[in-house]
Amino acid sequence: MTEQDFERIVITLTADEQAGLERLSEQHADDDVAVRAEIIQWYAMGQSTEQIVRASGIEPEMAVFWKAKFLEHGIDGIVRGPLTRNGAD
Repeated sequence: MTEQDFERIVITLTADEQAGLERLSEQHADDDVAVRAEIIQWYAMGQSTEQIVRASGIEPEMAVFWKAKFLEHGIDGIVRGPLTRNGAD
């Protein structure tokens, strides 16, 4: 899959996922989990990786990494943190 193909993948949140991400943002306001939750919410709002990078100050690779973790594992994937970056959990 190319970067352009991955960028086109739309995240559609269920009401439970949205509520869970909002809770994470509130409960972890001062740590990385809140940033991860915001990244996923921005993607769900249709923001591009470039827009998310500008808004958050993170590296593009990290935005894409967390999008992939969410797509693969849901909210649990962004709470557990980066186990690896090579795809092996």
